[in-house]
Amino acid sequence: MKPVNCIQTIDRESPLEIQDYQELIHYEGVDFTVEDLTDRSFEECVFRSCSFDGMTLASTHFSDCIFEESSFVLTKFDNTALHDVHFSGCKLAGVDFTYCNEFLFALTFSDCILDNVCIANRKMRKASIQKCTLSGSEFRYVDFREADFSKTRFRDVTFSHCDLQKADFRTAEGYLIDPESNALKNAVFTLPEAQSFLSFLGIKIDS
Repeated sequence: MKPVNCIQTIDRESPLEIQDYQELIHYEGVDFTVEDLTDRSFEECVFRSCSFDGMTLASTHFSDCIFEESSFVLTKFDNTALHDVHFSGCKLAGVDFTYCNEFLFALTFSDCILDNVCIANRKMRKASIQKCTLSGSEFRYVDFREADFSKTRFRDVTFSHCDLQKADFRTAEGYLIDPESNALKNAVFTLPEAQSFLSFLGIKIDS
């Protein structure tokens, strides 16, 4: 993700006029829930402390954008393009990325809360999901080859038919990954968390 050098700042006190195409704008503390962003495009924009709760982003296009400390609670993505988009310190709850644009889909997450999030049938090779808290979420048929899950904490997260080859789970905690339904060749794990695989293999260790 390349740094964004915005040329204009719009905050909660500024008049908000969303054009069809926005570029190099820094949105600070803006409540987008009262706006219709259907078919709008944002390129190299920064969204800090903004709210997208409960809204539908239909055919909205985000490219090379950064979301910082922003909220996506029950946000609906409908043919949304998320191309080289970085979420930092954001809260995403009840979000299903399955209906995003399949061909313009590249995400990274850092220091985020991901609660009841679903991603299915997507390519996220070399994706970075670091220092996040993931709970009640589901990944199905996702290509996570060489993905980085460092320092991420998992709770009740399901991986189903995912390709996790060469993925990095060092310093990650709480994951439960069935080695029979996911590809794990050359993925990296550390003890004691790696002992979680034993439950799927029917093996018990008597201490």
